Amino acid sequence: MGAVALAEPQRVKISSKRQVTIPARWYREMGFDEYALATWTEDGLLLHPISVDDEDVTVDILRQLIAGVTRAMSSLTSTARSRARSSRSSLSSPKRKKMWRRDMLALHLK
Repeated sequence: MGAVALAEPQRVKISSKRQVTIPARWYREMGFDEYALATWTEDGLLLHPISVDDEDVTVDILRQLIAGVTRAMSSLTSTARSRARSSRSSLSSPKRKKMWRRDMLALHLK
């Protein structure tokens, strides 16, 4: 079952970053702001304007940010550990400590 069109279909550009430009008139009339809820339906992609003040959206954004930071920290920690393991046999104790401090500092700065 198809949706009823409220305006004439209009061709829109999809950028190389997969961003879609919503025609200005539709953007204003629909009340879009900074965020939209995208739903994949049997008829295609459906966009609804949503407010950032919506608690579910805010929580979802925070979850995505935390997941990204967690993945990055895990990757950095693994890299630092493997560097430390590979260099232990060839470096004296003071050099190992200096490298460990440098790696730990890099983890905290990123």
